[in-house]
Amino acid sequence: AFVARLAAELRAACAELGVVEIDATTVEICAVEAVNNAIEHAYGGRPGSRVEVALALSGDELSLEIRDAGRPLPPGRLDEAQSVEHPLHDPDALPERGMGLAILKEAMDEVAYASAGGVNTLRLCRRVALSAPGAALRPA
Repeated sequence: AFVARLAAELRAACAELGVVEIDATTVEICAVEAVNNAIEHAYGGRPGSRVEVALALSGDELSLEIRDAGRPLPPGRLDEAQSVEHPLHDPDALPERGMGLAILKEAMDEVAYASAGGVNTLRLCRRVALSAPGAALRPA
């Protein structure tokens, strides 16, 4: 339920910032994937685990930081994630699991991970198109 709420709030924030729909959708999908990964892998699906998401827009670069205090990503796992090489027109050829990091790396311009002091931080950045010049500079 919280992941669905996060998706809706991210979509609303992107709309308010003037991010065009296709970029907002990509960011939403990647955020949901990253948060679900934290819930499933870092916390082993334990209820009540905390995942924080921060969104920022600087010029045309939108960044997300997803933080958790669960089990860290194994060393080298992000670097090992390969591009999506399976034909999307053939759903039977796509593996059911293990595509999350590859999808993030394919969809975002930057994917970085760090773990320090018991906090894991996944940083996702993407250059986005804005619906109107200066849309993100409107006063609150």
